[in-house]
Amino acid sequence: MEWKDQAFPEIAYLCNLELSLNDVKIETDNLKIEKENLKIAMENLKIKRGHLSKRLLTLDTTNDLELDKVRIFKEKYVTLMTK
Repeated sequence: MEWKDQAFPEIAYLCNLELSLNDVKIETDNLKIEKENLKIAMENLKIKRGHLSKRLLTLDTTNDLELDKVRIFKEKYVTLMTK
């Protein structure tokens, strides 16, 4: 276990996260995300396929982005909506 895994256990599993929409299938009827518990370290998040919303994503000083909603549609594009 690396030092960063011990220092930041709540986000350690998000390091080097690569999201490929070819490999992810989410049924929207069964998807529920509590926004208080959702933090994504955006500096290591790569979305390989899809279209982000036209609005630019702005990182705060902690490099965490709290999302109000994450919607993954069957047409294989992603919309991220910030506060």
